[in-house]
Amino acid sequence: MDEEFLRLEQDLGREHSPPDQLELSEKLALLQKALEQLPPGLREAVALRDLHGLEYAEVSRVLGIPSGTAKARVHRGHLELGRVLGTQQDEAPRQASALSY
Repeated sequence: MDEEFLRLEQDLGREHSPPDQLELSEKLALLQKALEQLPPGLREAVALRDLHGLEYAEVSRVLGIPSGTAKARVHRGHLELGRVLGTQQDEAPRQASALSY
């Protein structure tokens, strides 16, 4: 999941064709929707680590939790994001096919 965030962040700084901009916007919207579905503790840990680029020790300090707990929350958050994103991606083709006659 860390690699996906970094790739999206790097993509934001580049010039894109309209189709690429649309695809990037769609990915970011899916990611935002998935993040919103995480429990607050996992969402905060993932956001601090992946979106703000904090080290685990810094995540631990900001949240006031042990370092091991911070690592576990980020890991569980990534697992949950993968589950949610997999579900969202599985639903998209079904929604599109339901619209075509």
